[in-house]
Amino acid sequence: MSSLGYKAVFHLRILIPTALTLSLIACFWPLLDVSSYWAELVGHSRLQITVIIGLVSLLFLALKRYPAFVLQAMIALVSGYVVVSSTNSRSCDNGNWDFQSGFRVMSFNALVHNEQLDPLLNALVRLRPDLLFLVEVNPAMFHQAKQRVIGEYPFSTSVYSPRTGTAYALLSRWPFLTSGKRYNAGQSNFPLFQYDIQLETQALTLFGVHTTSPRSAEDKRTRDGQLRDLLEVVSDNQVTNPKVLMGDFNATPWTPALRNLAKQLNYFAPSSSLQGTWPTWLPKPLRVPIDHIFYDDRLCTLKSGRIDIQGSDHAAVYADLGFGQAR
Repeated sequence: MSSLGYKAVFHLRILIPTALTLSLIACFWPLLDVSSYWAELVGHSRLQITVIIGLVSLLFLALKRYPAFVLQAMIALVSGYVVVSSTNSRSCDNGNWDFQSGFRVMSFNALVHNEQLDPLLNALVRLRPDLLFLVEVNPAMFHQAKQRVIGEYPFSTSVYSPRTGTAYALLSRWPFLTSGKRYNAGQSNFPLFQYDIQLETQALTLFGVHTTSPRSAEDKRTRDGQLRDLLEVVSDNQVTNPKVLMGDFNATPWTPALRNLAKQLNYFAPSSSLQGTWPTWLPKPLRVPIDHIFYDDRLCTLKSGRIDIQGSDHAAVYADLGFGQAR
């Protein structure tokens, strides 16, 4: 064997175990360590990491390193399963579902420093949601938007947060049955709002939420505590209307705390929930899905998607949901 061949074999003997070790860490660390900030960062990128692990397994296959290929492919499958199994969607086209009527909801973290009103108004014209929940909206911007769209959205409510200088608001085509209620859930005291709305054919309860961004280990623990408090509030049996839960969760669908929330509530999410929403300055395949819409088992999905709105680093999420019942 030539010296070049020996070098190639030597490099492969280093490359293969290194790649397998890094893949194992990236796959299982976020599942085993639910308190570490760094595990959270790795977990946020699980979708992209899964693709990379899969590509490396194909490289091993091309190099005819079959045992390494099998091991790497198994790690990719486990990581991919965590992603795919983290969402549970129900389509209105399901043959076991009797569809009755539909409506469109939309959630958008507008970013408090964002003063670009026209991109938001253009998105409203294009998508025409029945209900729009705004997170971290500039109060002056919301006031202007409200005046501009009052004909289309005659019902609105907002809460101003002096501590952050932001507002949380809901624009609605339909009347409120009760004024928006803000919860100081548990010890968390995070933005969580309940709106009871009379749609065309049925009443709906909408929860708007914004949890803490996990920028440190302490923030991560706070965020996870908020999601536990959210579970307690939303599971209140006194709320009898069909429920929708949406906003900026600062967590991916496969984040253990959010995954547990959806599982315990038996809530569904649109199939587009794996599409990244933040930050919008990255290419779409590299974004992290942290803005979500969840709904209970009395609703189904007709259509869903994401849309970039200039001025914010979050994409807006929207979904066409339908009332109905299982056959």
